[in-house]
Amino acid sequence: MKTIKVAAAVITHNNQIFATQRGYGEFKDGWEFPGGKVEAGETPQEALIREIREELDTEIEVGELFDTVEYDYPAFHLSMDCFFCTVKSGSLVLKEHEAAKWLTRESLDSVAWLPADLGLIEKLKRSSPETLPRVMEGTKCFIADAVWYRQLGERELNLELFANFVRHQKVDMCRRKIDGEWKTVADPFTDDWTQEEYQMLVRCLKNTVLTGGFVCGAFYRGALKGFVSVEAALFGGGHRYMDLSSIHVSEDMRGKGIGRSLFEKASAFAKQKGAGRLYISAHSAVETQAFYQSMGCVEAQWYHREHVEREPYDCQLEYRLRVE
Repeated sequence: MKTIKVAAAVITHNNQIFATQRGYGEFKDGWEFPGGKVEAGETPQEALIREIREELDTEIEVGELFDTVEYDYPAFHLSMDCFFCTVKSGSLVLKEHEAAKWLTRESLDSVAWLPADLGLIEKLKRSSPETLPRVMEGTKCFIADAVWYRQLGERELNLELFANFVRHQKVDMCRRKIDGEWKTVADPFTDDWTQEEYQMLVRCLKNTVLTGGFVCGAFYRGALKGFVSVEAALFGGGHRYMDLSSIHVSEDMRGKGIGRSLFEKASAFAKQKGAGRLYISAHSAVETQAFYQSMGCVEAQWYHREHVEREPYDCQLEYRLRVE
């Protein structure tokens, strides 16, 4: 029987393990550890670094060998070296996989693993609690308090991604432009999203990715708790605007700096793409306006007609990107 030699990355952070759902081929939709075939002349570690770079646009540090899996599929024998790994740089972008999750040892059984991985999963569940934290030292791409950020791919944008996201926002006072002057007025309402609005959001974010834009998520304990999107097209003539089309933080995670980090990542993307300014059609709640003011946003010099017509009570803002 033909033997195929592969290497797999058990990527870890804060007692969680990164799992991916296969997006193609005979084993599509099965869950696995990312990795791939060891080519002629490569060590398993070299192959793993190459595969993660290709599949997830991420640079990893390969640690100790955790296990070697030997498994007979009907058509071939699989020999898979499984290494503990940490992220050196990058955002774990899903370029080939259908979806991804961070799992604790207790939740490893919550997904349908490929047959060859089942023995490895049992070994991980039996491993001592000290095993994962030890190999995670040196991870640089995550921030304090276990909030981490990564660019999102089109395949993983679905309703399930927002299962633990709470849009709810109670508004009392708003900023409105009345007779040419900005005023704070009472206009109490509660802002939330229906199932249909979440579906529309998913469609819009998918379109952003497919048209070359940027979508980045903030995750806490494996759940999406914030996101930002920037459209790829430049507009506004010499202003060179890029549209910051959405930025939201889940109600339970507001006030922790997530919005600021997402805004900075959006700004970095727009600046890299040659934009001169971000354009924001911003929610008029005084709390939202205070956030944008703290980021350095001001009233837009040029108003985007479609935004104004769609959301007449929004405040049209801009953020000038710093030129180094």
